[in-house]
Amino acid sequence: ERRRSEALEKKNAMSAEQQKEAAKRLMQYVAAKWEYGDKKGTLKGIMKGWCSYVQDSKRRSRRLQGVHDAMLKSLLGEVRGTAKLALMNWHGLAKDEKRVRQ
Repeated sequence: ERRRSEALEKKNAMSAEQQKEAAKRLMQYVAAKWEYGDKKGTLKGIMKGWCSYVQDSKRRSRRLQGVHDAMLKSLLGEVRGTAKLALMNWHGLAKDEKRVRQ
């Protein structure tokens, strides 16, 4: 029961953080639209919002990768964990590149 409530609290905290980021992106959009006019402001606001989204996504991905790295190293040992992680990353990269070529 306690673990469930902690998980819900953590989920709500993340939701609040995501809401704050969404509000920030909306304000940037509105400010750009007001500053540069309707058409150019809309484009500039969308680009700033997209840039912010990509940065948040990359930050989250790096954090998850770090956790995954630590888990593999603790379970398999330093050398085998690092080798396994490198192989998995290479495999994912090769799969993405193949998809792009097609």
